[in-house]
Amino acid sequence: GIPRHRSIPGIMAPDGSVRPDEDFQHTFAIFIVMATAHLVSAGIVPAVEAARLALMIDKGTKDALETVKAEIRELTKVLRALSQVDQFVKYSKTQRRIAKLEKSQSTLDAKVSSARLGWVWARLLPLLPTAIAIVGLRLWYGGTTIFSFVPLETFRTVSFVIPVSGWMREGSMGVAVWAAICFRMLSFIGSAFKRKSSLKTKV
Repeated sequence: GIPRHRSIPGIMAPDGSVRPDEDFQHTFAIFIVMATAHLVSAGIVPAVEAARLALMIDKGTKDALETVKAEIRELTKVLRALSQVDQFVKYSKTQRRIAKLEKSQSTLDAKVSSARLGWVWARLLPLLPTAIAIVGLRLWYGGTTIFSFVPLETFRTVSFVIPVSGWMREGSMGVAVWAAICFRMLSFIGSAFKRKSSLKTKV
């Protein structure tokens, strides 16, 4: 019959034997690299936009925008406290003042928006750190086996498909695939955390 081998959730030596001292060593190292890449991906767009904002927009424009926003907030509070019937004149003047400030805000917003990244770049840039991390790990670790799927017959389809993108032998998982799995797992956790934070904010 087909010989049964035990599952090896670690690194295999070139001759196929297990190296216990390195079990999970590369697994965790790759996870840490991908976690770092994920954090960089999350912050790269705000960081680039902040840099562009600092270089392209003068401080006076940014200060003016903040001043206008603050004044609109204050006048809006005043407007809500006024009676539209009993204090019609003051209500109308405040309303016109807010409309004028909102027009100024639109002009200033347009200037600031010019420093923001376009739709394409805002979506491509976050992928860059991850792509660099995966390629770098692939070059660094080469054909190192991260996981071995045995008994092979149990995972026949999986053990054939997974090695394709990692150029590994059938029944094993390489660095590229494990890095991609780490990225998807981190993305899922990040999305779940954002949804939870969003729900707390709404409540």
